[in-house]
Amino acid sequence: MVCQPLMLAIFFLLLSAIAWLYVLRDWSVSVAYPMLSLNLIIMLLISRFSFGEPVSLHHWSGCALIGLGILLVAVSAT
Repeated sequence: MVCQPLMLAIFFLLLSAIAWLYVLRDWSVSVAYPMLSLNLIIMLLISRFSFGEPVSLHHWSGCALIGLGILLVAVSAT
């Protein structure tokens, strides 16, 4: 018996690995890897504004620090 959620998870894992390889074709790892942190900010924004979950000041300040780090990497890469 095949567990459909598990198969779906494996499919998306393979899809993300292929996408990561395409990203690394054009960008250096030192630029591409910090961009993965954008996922944390996007998920926080979706949970706050789509699902109405409460977000503490610690979470917002963490997102600000992540954003600042991404900005610094982007500026230094150019």
